[in-house]
Formats: sequence, C-alpha cells, structure tokens
Amino acid sequence: LAGTETANFVENYSTSAVGTGLTLVPSGSVSDGNNGANYAITFVNVTTGAITKAASSIVITAVPVTLTYGASVSLTASVPTNATGTVTFRDSANNTLCTDTSIVGGGANCSWTPSSATNYIVSATYSGDSNYSASSTTTSVTVSVSKASLTVTANALTKTYGATDPTLTYTVSGLVNGD
Repeated sequence: LAGTETANFVENYSTSAVGTGLTLVPSGSVSDGNNGANYAITFVNVTTGAITKAASSIVITAVPVTLTYGASVSLTASVPTNATGTVTFRDSANNTLCTDTSIVGGGANCSWTPSSATNYIVSATYSGDSNYSASSTTTSVTVSVSKASLTVTANALTKTYGATDPTLTYTVSGLVNGD
C-alpha cells in the first residue's frame, strides 16, 4: 500500500465452539482512491485455528435461607455469562428439587416448596457446555424450614344433662401444601 491507501482486514472463526483445526475466514477491503480496483485481493482460509475453554465456576445461593413450611423458596445459581447448560438443584438425599435449563445470560432460578419442616442441604450441579472448563461444579447451602402455624378451633356445642354427648366439631386454618 502506498500514500493515502489504507486496508481494513479481519479474520473470524467459522464457529464459536471450543476446538482445534478450526477454520479462520479472512475478509476486508482496501481504500485506494479507485474503489479498490488497484489491487486484486485473494482471501485464503486457514484451518489451524484453535479456541480454548474459558475458565468458569458456579456459586449457589438460596434466598431466603429460612422460610416457613408451605412457602416456596427461590433457588438461584450463577453460572458463566452466556453459558448454556443445566442447573439441577438437589437435596441432601440426592432428590431433584428443581431444574433450570434457561440459563443463557448467566443465571439459573427455579422455585421449590419443601415437603417438610426441617433443614435441607441443597446442592446445585451445573452441567455446562463444552466451552467452559468447569463443566460440573457443585456447591451447597442449608435451607432452614420452620413449622407453619396451624389453628384448631372447637365449635361451641350444647348438650342436655343426661343426653348422649354430641359429636365434637372443629375448624382448622393454616393447612398448606394440600395437607
């Protein structure tokens, strides 16, 4: 190139996936004052490109970590930005609590309602895509579930002395989870 002539060339991978032997595709143009007609440009692809895995990690937080039986908790996990994969939340007995596959953009979130009033050790496993080194990372948090309040109210009944006792009746309020 001479004088005021300029060139603008770039190369792009033909894929964004991790791998070796990837094709690099060049493109660009020359500004030579003659609409580029002063140069015959030949673009040659190269097949020796390489994309390596990105380092990544997962951090799980359960919010809130204390709740009342019958309430649901939002289990969240952060994953590498723009990662794809699945985050599966499990309790200490390895039962699946919930699974989120919509994590593009760096996060997973699913709602879970505990089945009893107790403490749960909840772990999240990220099964990421092949572009990340940490394809399976597990972290845990304790979710404390306290007892729900239940109110049993006896109905006021009457009875005549010497008569058979009436059937006792009552009302209950505060049942949750279909109990």
